[in-house]
Amino acid sequence: MNSQQREIIRVNIVNLINNLDCSEDFLSHFVSKRIFTLGMIEDLTRDIGQTRNRRFLTDVQKKGRVAFDILYDALVQTFQFEVADLLKPELAPSREHASEPVQETRPAGLGGEGGASGGAGGSGDPGSGGGGNIQPPEEVDRPPPTHTESRTPAEDSDSDLSDSLEYLDENQENLDRISLRLMPCRKPRIRELFNSDSVYRMTAPHRGRCLIINNRYFDQPPSTSQVKLENRDGSEMDVRNISTVFKDLNFVCEVKTDLTSQEMLETIREETKNPGYAEVGVSALVIMTHGTENRLYGRDNQPIKYSDVFDLLSAYRFPAMAGKPKLVILQACSGERRDTMGHYTSDTASTVSDAQVCNPSSQTKEKPQNVESPFPGDYLSTDDLYIMKASFLSFVSARHSRQGTWFIRAIVVALYKHSCHRDIQTIFKQVKKKVRDKSILANKMYGHVSGQQPTDECFFTGDRKLYLFPGFNP
Repeated sequence: MNSQQREIIRVNIVNLINNLDCSEDFLSHFVSKRIFTLGMIEDLTRDIGQTRNRRFLTDVQKKGRVAFDILYDALVQTFQFEVADLLKPELAPSREHASEPVQETRPAGLGGEGGASGGAGGSGDPGSGGGGNIQPPEEVDRPPPTHTESRTPAEDSDSDLSDSLEYLDENQENLDRISLRLMPCRKPRIRELFNSDSVYRMTAPHRGRCLIINNRYFDQPPSTSQVKLENRDGSEMDVRNISTVFKDLNFVCEVKTDLTSQEMLETIREETKNPGYAEVGVSALVIMTHGTENRLYGRDNQPIKYSDVFDLLSAYRFPAMAGKPKLVILQACSGERRDTMGHYTSDTASTVSDAQVCNPSSQTKEKPQNVESPFPGDYLSTDDLYIMKASFLSFVSARHSRQGTWFIRAIVVALYKHSCHRDIQTIFKQVKKKVRDKSILANKMYGHVSGQQPTDECFFTGDRKLYLFPGFNP
């Protein structure tokens, strides 16, 4: 690079180190243009986060004048527009209405992301703390890759969006807190859907409201014959991560912790009466606690039924959200099939004997709920619900004592990386595959680990999809 180009990088070095995403897609441009060799890229990807960014910026300045233009083009073609504007701010207005860039096929032999090498979207230096300073890669429409890779780009909403398991790696302590930067919705073909009848209409300035209920601590029962639920260590990290991503998606979030079974239902009931729902396009309810088949447990070791929760979200009892999408995320086991693994535990109801969960004694039997009869109106009670559950019927879900749960972590990462250009059901396909793959990997590494397969139920009406359109308010 010449002195003027190096000066532009020097002036913006802090922003570049903090916000540059040296992902596999990004680095492949420099191999195809013969700026870097494969060996240089493989050496560079041994570092992660800001360390990788700093090394890259140092090396690229030594590669001649053409490297500056290739750097700019690579940023634009990987949708890192804000970083690109630092290099050539005079091109920002003309690019705003430009057509989508054509992505080059990645050269054969470039290694996959993730694992110990710290793939795309990795956190900054350990201990950096704070909100996201790393911009994750966006899935890009391009020809199929010519070799096997860990992340498969997709051209349509039915394609697989699997990517790195990096943020589900319990050995990466510096990634416990997920610090990713939400990509804004920039693709014209997605923006055009905003006012379409094929999607649910979104609102501004707030997309929605999100109620998060997390039960970490559980009461000690007075008798050993009663159900004893273990504390859910690690769930506090889940709360931090999922509340942050919903806030970044422009939701108003409220967090409630350690509620009894009746307090859980009452909190949801009161939330549905919040007048703010008249002004938002989507609602989200996240419940993280112990569970068994079709039941969730309160701090008092007493269960409530899934159906009691879903009933409170029906159009009759939640009229402000009638005809609008309602997301429900349930992080709880759906049964007792479980094994132990290292520092992992499960969110099933831990009992003196498993039979006590399946056949509660008279002391622990759930109290009957006062549920009104269904309302014979224009809406079914399940209309516009999208329910995401951590595990298939009768199986447990894994929770790490420091990192939290695979399920919540996978949802958070997927929302950060793909909500800018994918609908919520397509995003959840990736979540299901990622958690399944992680459970298989953990079983190979530790042995005797129960497989985990998240599941979902969609009741969206009118064949509509749900896009969150982050950063886009026409």
